[in-house]
Amino acid sequence: MQRPIILFKPDDLTTALEAAKYLGVHFTTVYRWIKNGTLHPVHIAGQDYLSIDEVKTLKKKHAKNEKTAEAAKPQQS
Repeated sequence: MQRPIILFKPDDLTTALEAAKYLGVHFTTVYRWIKNGTLHPVHIAGQDYLSIDEVKTLKKKHAKNEKTAEAAKPQQS
């Protein structure tokens, strides 16, 4: 089976460390998300890169989840 050829511009990709900073999580969390399939890395010369669009989408998804969780918390008086 032949691997598909996907073209990216350098500005379309980021490192796992930069993605972690942007998402506000530890870099090991980003690697866990890669391992469980939440994020899909591009391997270039032995280095993992992530699509900036995918990282931004994940941030929006987590922001929605945080708002939902915050609304579900009981109000303290």
